[in-house]
Amino acid sequence: MENITQLPDQYRARSIELLAPLGMLDAAHRKLNLTLDRIPSAYYGTWPRDLAWGVDSCVAASRLLLAGQLVAAATIARQQLERWTAIMAPVVDVHNRADEGIQDFIARAWTAYAERGDGSMPDPGKMAESLDEVDSLDDGFAINAQEPDDDHEHVFLSNGEEVCPAITYGILSEIMHARLCEGGLWWEAAELLDRFNVPDVAHSAVSVIADALSLSLIQIRYMTAAALFREGLHSDALGLIDRRIWLDRYSPPTMDDEDLPPEASSYPLAAVLPTLQAVMPLAPGEGLAECNVRYLAGQRARYQSLAFGIRPEGRLYRDDEFATLAFTAHRHASARFALRAMEVECEQLGDKFDVEALTSRGTDYVIIAELAGVAALWTRQSPALSTASAPLALVSSTLRSAYWLWLEDDDRAMASLRCTLEQIATVRVIRMKPDKAVELASRYSKPQRWIEAAGWKRLAALNRALGEYAHAHKDPNWAGARNLLKELQLDANGENAIYTARGHALELLATLVARETISILSLHSEEVAKVAFTLVSNYSGIDPSDAALDAIMNNSHRHRTRPLA
Repeated sequence: MENITQLPDQYRARSIELLAPLGMLDAAHRKLNLTLDRIPSAYYGTWPRDLAWGVDSCVAASRLLLAGQLVAAATIARQQLERWTAIMAPVVDVHNRADEGIQDFIARAWTAYAERGDGSMPDPGKMAESLDEVDSLDDGFAINAQEPDDDHEHVFLSNGEEVCPAITYGILSEIMHARLCEGGLWWEAAELLDRFNVPDVAHSAVSVIADALSLSLIQIRYMTAAALFREGLHSDALGLIDRRIWLDRYSPPTMDDEDLPPEASSYPLAAVLPTLQAVMPLAPGEGLAECNVRYLAGQRARYQSLAFGIRPEGRLYRDDEFATLAFTAHRHASARFALRAMEVECEQLGDKFDVEALTSRGTDYVIIAELAGVAALWTRQSPALSTASAPLALVSSTLRSAYWLWLEDDDRAMASLRCTLEQIATVRVIRMKPDKAVELASRYSKPQRWIEAAGWKRLAALNRALGEYAHAHKDPNWAGARNLLKELQLDANGENAIYTARGHALELLATLVARETISILSLHSEEVAKVAFTLVSNYSGIDPSDAALDAIMNNSHRHRTRPLA
C-alpha cells in the first residue's frame, strides 16, 4: 500500500491532471443542485444527475490510476467515452449505421464535433435528455488500436495535445482484454508498483486513459452548459464553454520566477498530489479509519469554502493544488456514503452484523489476487505457459479493483469482474487446451468463447450479467443485471439477496481465480500450491471444493435464458 504514495511524481501528476476542470464543473453543478452530498457511485441515468455521475466517474478512474490499477481505470474511461459520445452524436447530427463498428461511429461523431467548432453553444432543443434518443453502440465488429480508414478529425485539448477518439477507444478495449499494456499489468501485479521500474507502457496507458476522460469531460461541460441555459442561467452557460478559461490540463506558467508576487513564496516547491488517505480502499481500519475520514472531511470543508471567496492559504491555489483538493473532497463523499451504507447494513442485520467479517473477506480477496500475481511472475518465464502471464496479471489487478469498488457499492466492480472472468477462463484454456487457446487468440474471440472453451459454459448467465455492466453507451440495464446476479445465488429468495448479489459474484470469481491459480502454481511447485490450497480452504471464507462450485454453476445454468428483467 505504501508503494502507492512512493510512485514517481510524473506518474501521479499525470493521473490527477485530467481533473483540472473539476472545480469549474463542480461550481456549475452546484447551481443545478448537484452537490457533493450525492452518492458518487450511483448511476440514475436521469438529466441532469448523469452529468454529476460522469464527473464522479472521472474521479473514480483517476483514483484507480493513482493506485496503479490501470485496467479498472481503462474500463471506466471506456464506459464514459462510449456514453458521452453517444449523447453528443445526435447534437452534431450523427447516428450509428448498421454497417459500421463502434470505432467508426466514434470517429464520425467526433469529426462532426471538431468541424462544428467547439466554441458554439449546443442547441438546448437538440440535447438528448431521453436515452431513447441515444443510439445503441452494441458492436459485433472487431476492435483495434489503428486509425480508422475513413478521413476523420482529431480533437485538440487546451494544452495543444492531439487526441484521436477512435484510437483511444480501441486502446482502452485492448488493455481490458490483456492484449496491450502487458508491462503495466506485470508492474502492478508482480512488481508491486516498483517506483524505480515504472515501464513506459504504464505511462502511455495513463495518458490514453486521461485522454478518454478528458474527451468525456468536454462533453459533460457542454451538457452542463445546456442544463444551465435551460435554467435561465445564460451567462453561466456561456462562461462554461468559453475556451479561454477552460482547462483540460494544467495551465502553463504565466510568469518567470523573478516576476512572481511576494505571496508566491508560500507556494509548495513540489507538485501537490493526493495523499494515501484519499486513494486507499474504503475498508474499516483503512480508508474508513476515523483519522482518515476526518482528514478527508477537513479537505472537503476547505474546498467548499472556496465557493464563498475564502482563501484558506491567503492566496490563490495553483492548478495542481486545486485539482488535488477537489479530488480529495470528492473522495470524502465516497467515504461518507460508505460509512452510511455500513450503518444501514448494521440496522438491517442487527446482531448478525460483523465488521470483522468484512475485513476478513477483504483479506481473502487480496491474498488470492497476490497468488495470481505470483503465478503471473512464474509463468512469464515458462515456455509452455508464457501466454498465461499477462492474463494472470490482469486477473490479479481486476480482482483487487473489483474489491475496492465493491466496498463503495459501485456497480463498476462488476465491470472489472467481467475482465477477471474472461482472463481466468483464458488462463484455464491455455493450461488445459493450448492448441485451442492459440486458435481462439488468433481470431480475437469474444469472452464467451473463452468461457465455453474453459468448460464453464454453465456460467453463460453470469457472463451476460457482468457484460451488461461493462458498457454505459445506451441506458444500461444495470438493475436487470443485478437482479440476474441475485438469481444466481443459491439462496436467491432470502430477504437480503438483492443486496448480497454483487458480493456473491465477487466471491464466485475469487473462487475461480483461486482454483485456477493454484493449478498453475502446482506446475511450478507442488509444495507452494499445497500451502496456497490450505490457506484458501482452511483460513478464508472461500470454498474451493468441486461440490461447492458445481452447485453454483448448475444454478447459473438454470438461468441461462433468463432475461435481464
